[in-house]
Amino acid sequence: MAVFKLRIQEPNKAPRDVDVVAGMTIGRAATNRCVLDDASASGEHARIVEIGGALAIQDVGSANKTRIEGGPSLAKDQHARLVSGMRVTIGGTKLEIVGDDDEDAGATMQRAKPADDAVATMQRARPVDPEQDAGTIVKAKAPRQPEVAPRAVVGEDATLAKRTPVAPPKPSKPEPAPRSAPPSRPVPAVVPASSARPASASKDDFDDDGAEMTAAVGSPEFEPALLQATLSEAKPRLVFRAKKQGSIVAITEPANVLGRKAVGDVNIAIDDDGVSSRHARLTLGGRTFWIEDMGSKNHTLLDKEQLAPKVKRALHGDCWLRFGTIDVLFVTEHVAGMESPEPSMYDEAIAFLAETGVLAGESLEQARATRRKEKHPAQDLIAAGAITVAQWHDAITTAKLRVRANVSGRGKSNKSSVIVIALIVLVVVLVAVVIWLAKSGK
Repeated sequence: MAVFKLRIQEPNKAPRDVDVVAGMTIGRAATNRCVLDDASASGEHARIVEIGGALAIQDVGSANKTRIEGGPSLAKDQHARLVSGMRVTIGGTKLEIVGDDDEDAGATMQRAKPADDAVATMQRARPVDPEQDAGTIVKAKAPRQPEVAPRAVVGEDATLAKRTPVAPPKPSKPEPAPRSAPPSRPVPAVVPASSARPASASKDDFDDDGAEMTAAVGSPEFEPALLQATLSEAKPRLVFRAKKQGSIVAITEPANVLGRKAVGDVNIAIDDDGVSSRHARLTLGGRTFWIEDMGSKNHTLLDKEQLAPKVKRALHGDCWLRFGTIDVLFVTEHVAGMESPEPSMYDEAIAFLAETGVLAGESLEQARATRRKEKHPAQDLIAAGAITVAQWHDAITTAKLRVRANVSGRGKSNKSSVIVIALIVLVVVLVAVVIWLAKSGK
Protein backbone atom coordinates (compact mmCIF):
# COMPACT_ATOMS: atom_id res chain seq x y z
CA MET A 1 0.00 0.00 0.00
CA ALA A 2 1.32 3.46 -0.90
CA VAL A 3 2.50 5.71 1.97
CA PHE A 4 1.18 9.27 1.93
CA LYS A 5 1.36 12.43 3.98
CA LEU A 6 -1.11 15.29 4.26
CA ARG A 7 0.49 18.67 3.66
CA ILE A 8 -1.92 20.91 5.58
CA GLN A 9 -2.39 24.65 5.16
CA GLU A 10 -4.84 26.11 7.67
CA PRO A 11 -6.02 29.74 7.90
CA ASN A 12 -3.31 31.95 9.42
CA LYS A 13 -1.12 29.03 10.48
CA ALA A 14 2.26 27.60 9.51
CA PRO A 15 2.49 24.60 7.14
CA ARG A 16 2.70 21.11 8.58
CA ASP A 17 2.76 17.49 7.43
CA VAL A 18 0.72 14.67 8.97
CA ASP A 19 1.19 10.98 8.21
CA VAL A 20 -1.81 9.35 6.55
CA VAL A 21 -3.09 6.30 8.44
CA ALA A 22 -6.15 4.24 7.60
CA GLY A 23 -8.97 5.04 10.02
CA MET A 24 -7.72 8.51 10.97
CA THR A 25 -10.34 11.24 11.17
CA ILE A 26 -9.95 14.87 10.15
CA GLY A 27 -11.87 17.79 11.58
CA ARG A 28 -12.14 20.64 14.06
CA ALA A 29 -12.84 18.56 17.18
CA ALA A 30 -9.94 17.63 19.48
CA THR A 31 -10.94 13.95 19.31
CA ASN A 32 -9.72 13.69 15.69
CA ARG A 33 -6.39 12.13 14.79
CA CYS A 34 -5.80 15.19 12.56
CA VAL A 35 -7.17 18.32 14.26
CA LEU A 36 -7.79 21.38 12.04
CA ASP A 37 -7.75 24.88 13.50
CA ASP A 38 -10.44 26.05 11.11
CA ALA A 39 -13.87 27.33 12.12
CA SER A 40 -15.35 26.43 8.72
CA ALA A 41 -14.42 22.74 9.09
CA SER A 42 -16.92 20.40 10.74
CA GLY A 43 -16.20 18.77 14.12
CA GLU A 44 -15.57 15.49 12.32
CA HIS A 45 -15.27 16.40 8.65
CA ALA A 46 -13.59 13.51 6.82
CA ARG A 47 -11.99 10.11 7.38
CA ILE A 48 -9.17 8.14 5.73
CA VAL A 49 -10.47 4.69 4.72
CA GLU A 50 -8.94 1.65 3.06
CA ILE A 51 -10.82 0.33 0.01
CA GLY A 52 -9.54 -2.41 -2.28
CA GLY A 53 -6.04 -2.19 -0.84
CA ALA A 54 -5.79 1.57 -1.42
CA LEU A 55 -6.29 4.59 0.85
CA ALA A 56 -9.11 7.06 0.17
CA ILE A 57 -10.56 10.17 1.80
CA GLN A 58 -14.26 9.97 2.72
CA ASP A 59 -16.65 12.74 3.73
CA VAL A 60 -18.57 11.84 6.90
CA GLY A 61 -21.44 14.30 6.50
CA SER A 62 -19.70 17.66 6.80
CA ALA A 63 -21.59 20.94 6.45
CA ASN A 64 -19.31 22.41 3.76
CA LYS A 65 -18.43 19.18 1.90
CA THR A 66 -14.99 17.82 1.08
CA ARG A 67 -13.85 19.35 -2.20
CA ILE A 68 -11.49 17.66 -4.67
CA GLU A 69 -9.58 20.16 -6.78
CA GLY A 70 -10.33 19.57 -10.45
CA GLY A 71 -13.23 17.29 -9.53
CA PRO A 72 -16.58 17.37 -7.74
CA SER A 73 -17.31 17.85 -4.06
CA LEU A 74 -17.76 14.78 -1.89
CA ALA A 75 -21.08 14.42 -0.11
CA LYS A 76 -21.68 12.15 2.89
CA ASP A 77 -20.07 8.68 2.57
CA GLN A 78 -18.60 9.47 -0.86
CA HIS A 79 -14.87 8.96 -1.15
CA ALA A 80 -11.96 9.60 -3.51
CA ARG A 81 -8.84 7.44 -3.76
CA LEU A 82 -5.66 9.21 -2.64
CA VAL A 83 -3.28 10.08 -5.45
CA SER A 84 0.05 11.82 -5.04
CA GLY A 85 -0.44 15.47 -6.03
CA MET A 86 -4.19 15.49 -5.28
CA ARG A 87 -5.43 18.65 -3.55
CA VAL A 88 -8.40 18.68 -1.20
CA THR A 89 -10.22 21.58 0.46
CA ILE A 90 -11.88 21.20 3.87
CA GLY A 91 -13.57 24.45 4.91
CA GLY A 92 -10.81 27.04 4.50
CA THR A 93 -8.00 24.50 4.84
CA LYS A 94 -6.02 23.16 1.89
CA LEU A 95 -4.68 19.59 1.98
CA GLU A 96 -2.14 18.24 -0.49
CA ILE A 97 -1.52 14.50 -0.81
CA VAL A 98 2.24 13.88 -0.85
CA GLY A 99 3.75 10.49 -1.72
CA ASP A 100 7.14 9.11 -0.68
CA ASP A 101 8.42 9.44 -4.23
CA ASP A 102 7.69 13.19 -4.43
CA GLU A 103 10.60 15.62 -4.35
CA ASP A 104 9.98 18.39 -1.83
CA ALA A 105 12.53 21.07 -1.07
CA GLY A 106 10.24 22.86 1.32
CA ALA A 107 9.47 20.13 3.86
CA THR A 108 11.25 17.15 5.43
CA MET A 109 9.62 13.78 4.83
CA GLN A 110 9.30 11.62 7.95
CA ARG A 111 8.21 8.06 8.51
CA ALA A 112 4.88 7.27 10.17
CA LYS A 113 4.56 8.26 13.83
CA PRO A 114 2.33 6.86 16.59
CA ALA A 115 -1.29 7.99 16.60
CA ASP A 116 -0.85 10.13 19.72
CA ASP A 117 1.83 12.40 18.23
CA ALA A 118 1.13 16.09 18.70
CA VAL A 119 0.15 18.04 15.62
CA ALA A 120 1.62 21.41 14.70
CA THR A 121 -0.07 24.37 13.05
CA MET A 122 0.49 26.17 9.78
CA GLN A 123 -0.27 29.27 7.73
CA ARG A 124 -2.58 29.57 4.79
CA ALA A 125 -1.19 31.49 1.83
CA ARG A 126 -2.41 35.06 1.93
CA PRO A 127 -4.54 36.12 -1.05
CA VAL A 128 -2.81 38.30 -3.60
CA ASP A 129 -4.61 41.62 -4.06
CA PRO A 130 -5.17 42.62 -7.72
CA GLU A 131 -2.95 45.45 -8.93
CA GLN A 132 -4.73 48.77 -8.75
CA ASP A 133 -3.43 50.50 -11.90
CA ALA A 134 -5.96 50.59 -14.71
CA GLY A 135 -5.14 48.22 -17.50
CA THR A 136 -2.84 46.01 -15.44
CA ILE A 137 -3.52 42.32 -15.93
CA VAL A 138 -3.34 40.21 -12.79
CA LYS A 139 -3.85 36.50 -12.47
CA ALA A 140 -6.74 35.15 -10.48
CA LYS A 141 -5.33 33.43 -7.40
CA ALA A 142 -6.31 29.80 -7.64
CA PRO A 143 -5.06 26.41 -6.53
CA ARG A 144 -2.95 24.57 -9.06
CA GLN A 145 -4.51 21.68 -10.92
CA PRO A 146 -3.08 18.23 -10.09
CA GLU A 147 -0.26 17.27 -12.44
CA VAL A 148 -1.62 13.73 -12.66
CA ALA A 149 -5.10 13.68 -14.14
CA PRO A 150 -7.50 11.51 -12.13
CA ARG A 151 -9.01 8.57 -13.87
CA ALA A 152 -12.41 7.02 -13.30
CA VAL A 153 -12.51 3.59 -11.66
CA VAL A 154 -15.68 1.57 -12.16
CA GLY A 155 -16.80 -0.53 -9.21
CA GLU A 156 -19.04 -0.65 -6.16
CA ASP A 157 -17.70 2.78 -5.19
CA ALA A 158 -16.33 5.27 -7.72
CA THR A 159 -13.02 6.84 -6.67
CA LEU A 160 -10.23 8.98 -8.02
CA ALA A 161 -7.24 7.00 -9.27
CA LYS A 162 -3.90 7.61 -10.95
CA ARG A 163 -3.71 7.58 -14.70
CA THR A 164 -1.58 4.41 -14.35
CA PRO A 165 -3.97 2.02 -12.61
CA VAL A 166 -2.86 0.19 -9.50
CA ALA A 167 -4.06 -3.39 -9.59
CA PRO A 168 -6.13 -4.09 -6.45
CA PRO A 169 -6.08 -7.49 -4.75
CA LYS A 170 -8.36 -10.03 -6.39
CA PRO A 171 -11.82 -9.96 -4.78
CA SER A 172 -13.28 -13.13 -3.45
CA LYS A 173 -16.29 -12.65 -5.71
CA PRO A 174 -16.41 -10.78 -9.02
CA GLU A 175 -18.28 -7.49 -8.76
CA PRO A 176 -20.99 -6.87 -11.36
CA ALA A 177 -20.50 -3.88 -13.66
CA PRO A 178 -22.72 -0.89 -12.73
CA ARG A 179 -25.79 -0.65 -14.94
CA SER A 180 -25.80 3.13 -15.08
CA ALA A 181 -22.31 3.47 -16.58
CA PRO A 182 -21.41 1.15 -19.50
CA PRO A 183 -17.65 0.64 -19.90
CA SER A 184 -17.64 2.29 -23.33
CA ARG A 185 -18.71 5.67 -21.91
CA PRO A 186 -16.77 8.06 -19.61
CA VAL A 187 -17.65 7.43 -15.97
CA PRO A 188 -17.61 10.19 -13.32
CA ALA A 189 -14.68 9.86 -10.98
CA VAL A 190 -16.96 10.42 -7.99
CA VAL A 191 -20.67 9.64 -8.22
CA PRO A 192 -23.44 8.69 -5.79
CA ALA A 193 -24.01 5.00 -5.18
CA SER A 194 -27.04 5.19 -7.50
CA SER A 195 -27.27 7.28 -10.65
CA ALA A 196 -30.96 7.94 -10.09
CA ARG A 197 -32.14 10.20 -7.29
CA PRO A 198 -34.19 8.13 -4.82
CA ALA A 199 -37.46 9.52 -3.50
CA SER A 200 -35.99 9.68 0.02
CA ALA A 201 -32.71 11.38 -1.00
CA SER A 202 -31.55 14.25 1.18
CA LYS A 203 -29.45 17.27 0.26
CA ASP A 204 -26.36 15.45 1.56
CA ASP A 205 -26.67 13.12 -1.44
CA PHE A 206 -26.00 16.03 -3.79
CA ASP A 207 -23.35 18.70 -4.25
CA ASP A 208 -23.69 22.27 -2.99
CA ASP A 209 -25.60 23.24 -6.13
CA GLY A 210 -28.46 20.84 -5.35
CA ALA A 211 -27.53 18.77 -8.42
CA GLU A 212 -26.34 15.21 -8.53
CA MET A 213 -22.60 14.58 -8.61
CA THR A 214 -22.04 14.22 -12.35
CA ALA A 215 -18.69 15.91 -13.02
CA ALA A 216 -16.94 13.44 -15.27
CA VAL A 217 -13.33 14.10 -14.34
CA GLY A 218 -12.21 11.24 -16.59
CA SER A 219 -14.16 12.56 -19.62
CA PRO A 220 -12.10 14.00 -22.49
CA GLU A 221 -13.60 17.49 -22.10
CA PHE A 222 -12.34 17.60 -18.51
CA GLU A 223 -8.78 16.46 -19.28
CA PRO A 224 -6.40 18.96 -17.61
CA ALA A 225 -4.21 19.11 -20.74
CA LEU A 226 -7.18 20.12 -22.92
CA LEU A 227 -8.43 22.66 -20.39
CA GLN A 228 -5.02 24.27 -19.98
CA ALA A 229 -4.54 24.39 -23.77
CA THR A 230 -7.90 26.17 -24.13
CA LEU A 231 -7.00 28.64 -21.39
CA SER A 232 -3.64 29.37 -23.03
CA GLU A 233 -5.23 29.90 -26.43
CA ALA A 234 -8.31 31.88 -25.39
CA LYS A 235 -6.60 33.98 -22.67
CA PRO A 236 -9.92 34.67 -20.88
CA ARG A 237 -10.10 37.67 -18.58
CA LEU A 238 -12.56 39.80 -16.63
CA VAL A 239 -12.46 43.60 -17.01
CA PHE A 240 -14.17 45.85 -14.46
CA ARG A 241 -13.93 48.86 -12.17
CA ALA A 242 -14.66 48.71 -8.46
CA LYS A 243 -14.22 51.58 -6.02
CA LYS A 244 -12.79 53.74 -8.84
CA GLN A 245 -10.03 51.22 -9.53
CA GLY A 246 -9.74 49.34 -12.82
CA SER A 247 -8.84 45.66 -12.97
CA ILE A 248 -8.13 43.14 -15.72
CA VAL A 249 -8.10 39.70 -14.08
CA ALA A 250 -6.64 36.87 -16.15
CA ILE A 251 -8.44 33.54 -15.70
CA THR A 252 -5.80 30.82 -15.53
CA GLU A 253 -7.76 27.98 -13.91
CA PRO A 254 -10.69 25.91 -15.26
CA ALA A 255 -12.63 26.21 -11.98
CA ASN A 256 -13.06 29.60 -10.27
CA VAL A 257 -15.22 31.10 -7.52
CA LEU A 258 -15.96 34.81 -7.58
CA GLY A 259 -16.72 36.76 -4.41
CA ARG A 260 -16.17 39.93 -2.43
CA LYS A 261 -12.87 38.83 -0.81
CA ALA A 262 -10.24 36.23 -1.68
CA VAL A 263 -11.09 34.01 1.29
CA GLY A 264 -11.47 30.22 1.32
CA ASP A 265 -12.11 28.93 -2.20
CA VAL A 266 -12.76 32.42 -3.65
CA ASN A 267 -9.97 33.16 -6.14
CA ILE A 268 -11.49 36.09 -8.08
CA ALA A 269 -12.20 39.02 -5.77
CA ILE A 270 -14.37 42.03 -6.64
CA ASP A 271 -14.15 44.39 -3.70
CA ASP A 272 -17.66 45.80 -3.56
CA ASP A 273 -20.36 45.59 -0.89
CA GLY A 274 -22.93 44.52 -3.50
CA VAL A 275 -20.95 41.35 -4.28
CA SER A 276 -21.68 38.32 -2.08
CA SER A 277 -18.89 36.49 -0.26
CA ARG A 278 -19.34 33.53 -2.67
CA HIS A 279 -21.26 35.13 -5.52
CA ALA A 280 -20.75 33.05 -8.67
CA ARG A 281 -18.77 30.21 -10.17
CA LEU A 282 -16.93 30.52 -13.51
CA THR A 283 -15.81 27.24 -15.05
CA LEU A 284 -14.43 25.80 -18.28
CA GLY A 285 -15.66 22.55 -19.81
CA GLY A 286 -14.20 21.51 -23.16
CA ARG A 287 -14.25 24.71 -25.26
CA THR A 288 -17.06 26.48 -23.40
CA PHE A 289 -16.92 28.85 -20.43
CA TRP A 290 -19.84 28.76 -17.99
CA ILE A 291 -21.17 31.16 -15.36
CA GLU A 292 -23.37 30.07 -12.45
CA ASP A 293 -24.92 32.19 -9.73
CA MET A 294 -24.37 30.60 -6.30
CA GLY A 295 -27.48 32.02 -4.67
CA SER A 296 -26.10 35.56 -4.30
CA LYS A 297 -28.10 38.26 -2.56
CA ASN A 298 -27.91 40.81 -5.40
CA HIS A 299 -27.99 38.35 -8.31
CA THR A 300 -25.89 37.76 -11.42
CA LEU A 301 -26.85 39.15 -14.84
CA LEU A 302 -25.68 37.98 -18.27
CA ASP A 303 -26.32 40.45 -21.11
CA LYS A 304 -28.99 42.18 -18.97
CA GLU A 305 -30.76 38.91 -18.13
CA GLN A 306 -30.93 37.88 -14.47
CA LEU A 307 -29.70 34.33 -13.96
CA ALA A 308 -31.55 31.79 -11.88
CA PRO A 309 -29.44 30.47 -8.97
CA LYS A 310 -27.60 27.16 -9.45
CA VAL A 311 -28.12 27.14 -13.23
CA LYS A 312 -25.13 27.23 -15.57
CA ARG A 313 -25.18 29.54 -18.60
CA ALA A 314 -22.66 29.53 -21.45
CA LEU A 315 -20.54 32.65 -21.91
CA HIS A 316 -19.40 34.23 -25.16
CA GLY A 317 -16.67 36.71 -25.92
CA ASP A 318 -17.45 40.33 -25.00
CA CYS A 319 -20.54 39.40 -22.99
CA TRP A 320 -21.75 41.74 -20.27
CA LEU A 321 -21.82 40.32 -16.75
CA ARG A 322 -23.11 42.07 -13.64
CA PHE A 323 -22.36 40.88 -10.12
CA GLY A 324 -24.48 42.93 -7.73
CA THR A 325 -23.83 46.46 -8.98
CA ILE A 326 -20.48 45.84 -10.69
CA ASP A 327 -20.44 45.54 -14.48
CA VAL A 328 -17.84 43.13 -15.87
CA LEU A 329 -16.75 42.45 -19.46
CA PHE A 330 -15.76 38.85 -20.24
CA VAL A 331 -13.03 38.91 -22.89
CA THR A 332 -11.35 36.13 -24.86
CA GLU A 333 -9.12 36.00 -27.89
CA HIS A 334 -10.83 35.05 -31.14
CA VAL A 335 -10.48 31.25 -31.21
CA ALA A 336 -11.97 28.82 -33.71
CA GLY A 337 -14.80 26.80 -32.18
CA MET A 338 -15.54 29.42 -29.49
CA GLU A 339 -18.21 32.11 -29.71
CA SER A 340 -16.56 35.52 -29.85
CA PRO A 341 -16.84 38.61 -32.10
CA GLU A 342 -14.95 38.67 -35.38
CA PRO A 343 -12.04 41.12 -35.13
CA SER A 344 -13.60 43.21 -37.91
CA MET A 345 -16.54 43.97 -35.61
CA TYR A 346 -14.21 45.90 -33.30
CA ASP A 347 -13.64 48.49 -36.06
CA GLU A 348 -17.41 48.92 -36.42
CA ALA A 349 -17.80 49.21 -32.64
CA ILE A 350 -15.12 51.91 -32.43
CA ALA A 351 -16.79 53.78 -35.31
CA PHE A 352 -20.16 53.64 -33.51
CA LEU A 353 -18.66 55.00 -30.27
CA ALA A 354 -17.04 57.83 -32.26
CA GLU A 355 -20.32 58.63 -34.05
CA THR A 356 -22.21 58.82 -30.75
CA GLY A 357 -19.53 60.97 -29.12
CA VAL A 358 -18.58 58.40 -26.48
CA LEU A 359 -15.04 58.21 -27.85
CA ALA A 360 -13.17 61.31 -28.97
CA GLY A 361 -9.69 62.77 -28.88
CA GLU A 362 -7.06 60.74 -27.04
CA SER A 363 -9.48 57.95 -26.09
CA LEU A 364 -10.50 57.45 -29.72
CA GLU A 365 -6.90 57.43 -30.88
CA GLN A 366 -5.99 54.97 -28.12
CA ALA A 367 -8.76 52.61 -29.23
CA ARG A 368 -7.63 52.79 -32.86
CA ALA A 369 -3.97 52.29 -31.93
CA THR A 370 -4.84 49.28 -29.80
CA ARG A 371 -6.88 47.83 -32.66
CA ARG A 372 -3.95 48.26 -35.05
CA LYS A 373 -1.88 46.14 -32.66
CA GLU A 374 -4.57 43.45 -32.95
CA LYS A 375 -5.40 43.74 -29.26
CA HIS A 376 -8.79 44.14 -27.63
CA PRO A 377 -9.64 47.84 -28.02
CA ALA A 378 -12.00 48.21 -25.04
CA GLN A 379 -10.40 46.51 -22.06
CA ASP A 380 -7.90 49.29 -21.25
CA LEU A 381 -10.54 51.97 -21.84
CA ILE A 382 -12.98 50.25 -19.46
CA ALA A 383 -10.30 49.72 -16.81
CA ALA A 384 -9.32 53.39 -17.08
CA GLY A 385 -12.94 54.57 -16.86
CA ALA A 386 -12.99 56.12 -20.37
CA ILE A 387 -16.02 54.02 -21.34
CA THR A 388 -18.36 51.71 -19.45
CA VAL A 389 -19.07 48.02 -20.00
CA ALA A 390 -22.64 48.96 -20.98
CA GLN A 391 -21.40 51.37 -23.66
CA TRP A 392 -19.07 48.79 -25.16
CA HIS A 393 -21.81 46.16 -25.08
CA ASP A 394 -24.15 48.47 -27.02
CA ALA A 395 -21.35 49.25 -29.49
CA ILE A 396 -20.45 45.62 -30.18
CA THR A 397 -24.15 44.72 -30.51
CA THR A 398 -24.62 47.49 -33.08
CA ALA A 399 -21.44 46.39 -34.86
CA LYS A 400 -22.80 42.86 -35.25
CA LEU A 401 -26.03 44.20 -36.77
CA ARG A 402 -24.10 46.43 -39.17
CA VAL A 403 -21.81 43.66 -40.32
CA ARG A 404 -24.75 41.33 -40.91
CA ALA A 405 -26.63 44.09 -42.79
CA ASN A 406 -23.61 44.75 -45.02
CA VAL A 407 -23.24 41.07 -45.80
CA SER A 408 -26.96 40.83 -46.57
CA GLY A 409 -26.81 43.98 -48.70
CA ARG A 410 -23.85 42.69 -50.68
CA GLY A 411 -25.73 39.44 -51.23
CA LYS A 412 -28.80 41.25 -52.57
CA SER A 413 -26.61 43.50 -54.73
CA ASN A 414 -24.87 40.47 -56.22
CA LYS A 415 -28.21 38.83 -56.99
CA SER A 416 -29.45 42.02 -58.71
CA SER A 417 -26.30 42.19 -60.83
CA VAL A 418 -26.71 38.59 -61.94
CA ILE A 419 -30.33 39.24 -62.93
CA VAL A 420 -29.38 42.34 -64.96
CA ILE A 421 -26.62 40.50 -66.78
CA ALA A 422 -28.96 37.61 -67.54
CA LEU A 423 -31.56 40.00 -68.99
CA ILE A 424 -28.94 41.70 -71.19
CA VAL A 425 -27.73 38.35 -72.48
CA LEU A 426 -31.34 37.33 -73.20
CA VAL A 427 -32.01 40.56 -75.10
CA VAL A 428 -28.84 40.13 -77.16
CA VAL A 429 -29.82 36.56 -78.00
CA LEU A 430 -33.35 37.62 -79.00
CA VAL A 431 -31.98 40.41 -81.22
CA ALA A 432 -29.59 37.99 -82.85
CA VAL A 433 -32.43 35.53 -83.49
CA VAL A 434 -34.64 38.26 -85.02
CA ILE A 435 -31.81 39.37 -87.32
CA TRP A 436 -31.13 35.81 -88.39
CA LEU A 437 -34.80 35.17 -89.12
CA ALA A 438 -34.97 38.39 -91.12
CA LYS A 439 -32.01 37.40 -93.25
CA SER A 440 -33.38 33.89 -93.73
CA GLY A 441 -36.71 35.26 -95.00
CA LYS A 442 -34.97 37.23 -97.71
